[in-house]
Amino acid sequence: MCNHGVTLYWVVQSYHKNYPFSMKLLYLILLFCLMGLTTSHAQPKSTTPSLYIDSGIVVWNYHSKIINEEYSIYVNVPDGYDTTKTNYPVMYLTDGDWNLSIAKTAFDMLEQDYETNNPIIVAIGYGNNPNKRTRDLDPAAGGPNFLAFIQNELMPFINSKYRTNGNNALFGYSYGGLFTTSVLFNHPGLFNTIFIGAPGNSGRELMPAAQKYFATHKELNSRIFVSVGSYEPETVDNVNKF
Repeated sequence: MCNHGVTLYWVVQSYHKNYPFSMKLLYLILLFCLMGLTTSHAQPKSTTPSLYIDSGIVVWNYHSKIINEEYSIYVNVPDGYDTTKTNYPVMYLTDGDWNLSIAKTAFDMLEQDYETNNPIIVAIGYGNNPNKRTRDLDPAAGGPNFLAFIQNELMPFINSKYRTNGNNALFGYSYGGLFTTSVLFNHPGLFNTIFIGAPGNSGRELMPAAQKYFATHKELNSRIFVSVGSYEPETVDNVNKF
């Protein structure tokens, strides 16, 4: 527990070198997630989602009015969702086209050995459309609009379609980690848990963002998990300082 009441988890793994990262690393990240997870609507292009990959995942085709962009929103509900009245936490993934299947597999693996409270996984991707991650995940470019899309369109829509409990997590890796760093300090409280994976710019934004925030705040009420591969020495150093 940090002095300002921020729960901070950090792991350095030697087996990560290039994106997309190892399933083992995400396995560890999601294990911490399971321990920690206790407006206008986006416009779906159809009234029902389509099956994607297998029966546990569906995809909604969305047009964001805020960004004027088409997104593929992949949703996976926990086992037993259809036979209970339980409300679930939600884990939002950036780079959803890449991260969805890995996240689902990791949660399925965890269920084999642990009693888990799995979240609804909502992965934000681009489907067959051009990938705009360098625009959407850059806080200095399209990041603010992308967050507005998540906050004001996507989250209300998910809450209207699925049984959620108001406990939300946001995951980002590389450019996504740069994005989640910005969300953490510029929109505190929007997400209960923030994952910052090998943040872009080698993590050089971590300390300035934290110093700016705590210059005017005493606390940051969020659980934070920061990860980086040891083959990224500058990022490791910046995470250490953070």
